[in-house]
Amino acid sequence: MSGSGFKFLLAKNGKEAVEIATLEKPDLITMDINMPVMDGYEACLQLITQQDTSNIPIIILTTNNTREEREKGFEVGATEYFTKPFAKGHLSAYIKHLLSELKSERTEKVLIAEDDFIAQQIFKNYMKKYGFGCEIVGDGKKALEVLENGFQPAAVILDCLMPVMDGIDTCRILKKNEAYRHIPVIMVTSAKNKDDIIAGLEAGADDYITKPFDGDELIARLEAHIRNYSLVRKLKESENQFKSSFENAPLGMALVALDHRLISVNKVLCEITGLSAEELLATSFPDITHPDENDYSFIQEMIEKKNSLFQGEMKWIHKSGKILSILLNVSLLRGTDGHPIHFIFEIQDITKQKEAESQIQLAAKIYENIMDGIIVTDRKGNIEIPNPAFLQMTGYCADETIGKNPKFLKSGRHEPAFYKEVWGSLANTGQWHGEIWNRRKDGEVFLTWARINSIEDNKGVPTHFVAIYSDITARKLQEKRLEYLANHDALTGLPNRIFFRDILDQGLARSKRFKDYVVLMFIDLDKFKPINDSLGHEAGDAVLKEVAVRLKNCVRQSDTVSRLGGDEFVVILQDVKKKEGASIIARKMLESLSRSFKVHDNECNIGASIGISISPLDSEDAEVLISNADAAMYRVKEKGRNDFLYFHDIS
Repeated sequence: MSGSGFKFLLAKNGKEAVEIATLEKPDLITMDINMPVMDGYEACLQLITQQDTSNIPIIILTTNNTREEREKGFEVGATEYFTKPFAKGHLSAYIKHLLSELKSERTEKVLIAEDDFIAQQIFKNYMKKYGFGCEIVGDGKKALEVLENGFQPAAVILDCLMPVMDGIDTCRILKKNEAYRHIPVIMVTSAKNKDDIIAGLEAGADDYITKPFDGDELIARLEAHIRNYSLVRKLKESENQFKSSFENAPLGMALVALDHRLISVNKVLCEITGLSAEELLATSFPDITHPDENDYSFIQEMIEKKNSLFQGEMKWIHKSGKILSILLNVSLLRGTDGHPIHFIFEIQDITKQKEAESQIQLAAKIYENIMDGIIVTDRKGNIEIPNPAFLQMTGYCADETIGKNPKFLKSGRHEPAFYKEVWGSLANTGQWHGEIWNRRKDGEVFLTWARINSIEDNKGVPTHFVAIYSDITARKLQEKRLEYLANHDALTGLPNRIFFRDILDQGLARSKRFKDYVVLMFIDLDKFKPINDSLGHEAGDAVLKEVAVRLKNCVRQSDTVSRLGGDEFVVILQDVKKKEGASIIARKMLESLSRSFKVHDNECNIGASIGISISPLDSEDAEVLISNADAAMYRVKEKGRNDFLYFHDIS
């Protein structure tokens, strides 16, 4: 420990250590247990009972940090244990850490509930005299409030008789509260009132003193309770630490007797073997080992001190019969006399590791062969790994993409707000999915369905992003084609009956808002059937296609020409300011359709009967308007055809 910055005082035995400590009063004492003249336990006890040395921290140095030794050491006043042998620098580093902790600790504080002013002052003086910090309140309710506000006392002193809430009720509440039940409680009562003493102890008090009390006796009791609790806590913490380490170890753990029996196992070992704890404790180490592994010489070598540790791979058998590959670490625990007590086995199932390696290899093959394009980027979005499908999809080679941001694929079809939304979603939820237009190396624009996820470290900070792209260009084109066919007449390309009705409903709704007219024109071709009968359906279809073209040329781009089926057409005129304007369109249609149609070197002539209804003049209901226009059209046919008629003119 040379060079550590400490000044050392050396003693050859416990008796000499007590003498030096009494004279020099060091900051800290380290002491071996086994020493001549006076051992460490007796020396520690003498130091802790002397007023001048009772507050000096003592570290016990031992080769065997067993429960029995820890318990005995804590009982005689040891502060901590340090196990030999220790690596160079470890002890000095630990001493620095312990002294730093002791210096940073505040004086132990006591919470006192006492309503008598004179008694309060007496308590206050004694606490100050013996170095205790204290908080003094006048009743039990205020004492509870002080605790709830974060005050952490080493002990609580309660007077039995107080206003608002007495000490007995306060004690009862403290001992029922998990946060405070461990704090030592000392009741203060009159020597004549034995009932209060009994009631206080029944409420959970750890001790009591009677008025008038002796201050030195109070402090002695107080220190004893605080010290006892500290001893119990340290032992409990030590036991819990070992138990927690054993139970919660990420590896399988087992304590194994010298005759190979399993005497304690943790949950992970049960999971590895498929056996319950009861089943494991009823067996021995060789029973779960594969028959091929019959060399246990390492056990005997450790007992004979030829080896202190063993590490090796073995084959074990799972309860299901499956063979497990095990990485085994074995250490031997010895008693204070050097005799072996039991083995500590650490078991790692490396079968799962090998399976994981196989899965990683499979994932790599999938990554290389999957048809979706995949890229992995760093946290700034620069590409680190592109898969072959991504390179094929974009037309770039790996060297042209690695280290670059995917924005080189921008198609120009998205506004900056779109990309801002993508990054916002990744920042808030860690994922985004949707359609993105990208551009290949040859300039072709293509549509992808993209799924982007962030990969976070164990602190939740994104370190990488994974993007998966599916080229949906062909699928989208097919969807648009199917959507078009669902809404348009296959022969003429005009909106069909379903689409016509949607347009009419929208037009009527707009008409109500803007107070204008919607004109509905039903058109039925005259003399069309003879063409079909004489020249065939191909000729008839050619005429219908030409009719569609001529009707569209007669109306505005904002108007709609639809084919309902057969030789029936319908026209929707929207945003009409004067209802008489429909007459101009109707005459234009009749004139256009009266011109000859040339079909397969034959000239054909047809006409048309047109019925007109107007919203809101005739009705604002779509069904009624359709019926009215249809009625007007049939009246034209009755009157001689090749003309138009308003519905309101036949009423």
